[in-house]
Amino acid sequence: MRNLLPLSLVVCGMLFTPALTACSGIDYIEPPAMPRTLSVSYTPALGWIAEDLNRCALDTLEIALTVTEAPASGLDFGAAEAYLRLGATPEATPHTATLLGYESIVVIAHPDVSPSHLEVIDVNIHYTHLNAEYQTWTYPPGDELRVTFDAVVLKGAQPSPHTRIAPHPTAMLEALAANPGSVGYISEHWLPADVQSADPGLEYAQALRQPILAITATEPQGSTRQFLACLQNALP
Repeated sequence: MRNLLPLSLVVCGMLFTPALTACSGIDYIEPPAMPRTLSVSYTPALGWIAEDLNRCALDTLEIALTVTEAPASGLDFGAAEAYLRLGATPEATPHTATLLGYESIVVIAHPDVSPSHLEVIDVNIHYTHLNAEYQTWTYPPGDELRVTFDAVVLKGAQPSPHTRIAPHPTAMLEALAANPGSVGYISEHWLPADVQSADPGLEYAQALRQPILAITATEPQGSTRQFLACLQNALP
């Protein structure tokens, strides 16, 4: 008859010394959970926010952040979980809006434009009159910077046909730098030190100060809520 294996060998398959009668203990360490992908999209007006997004992603270990830039009209919750934009969203859009901070829109101009010609009433004339003294620049229809500017500064009027289009704030800065006698506008975070900006006065300054919103389909929960809370602390 075949000899049976010692009990210690049967119980502890990797032991080869019969004198050892028990397996040594092995501490089980649960592997870290895989981070959840959080997709965030922001409009060109908020292109400066990328650094804050990356910083908050590092502080929120439960997420792996993916970031895209999309126009203000590109609200699609099938493509991104959260959309960041400047100013209110269309009322017809079903969403939850989380206030992250505020950002002001400022009128800017080439250095050769006289500061005395940059009061709001003058800027309105520059944009709406066909024979305006200065070349004016705006953004594509639907851009949230343009929506606010047209409502507050132009009081609902359409820019003249001579107004040129800059697709995004970086292009606006490049256009004004390259074209003497140009007037445009931009959000405060984009404003470089060497660009002339106008003081709109208290009344217009308040109207040009817009909320930075995170738009989600439902109330943010868990790691998404933690990530947005980090942004609230990071933004002005």
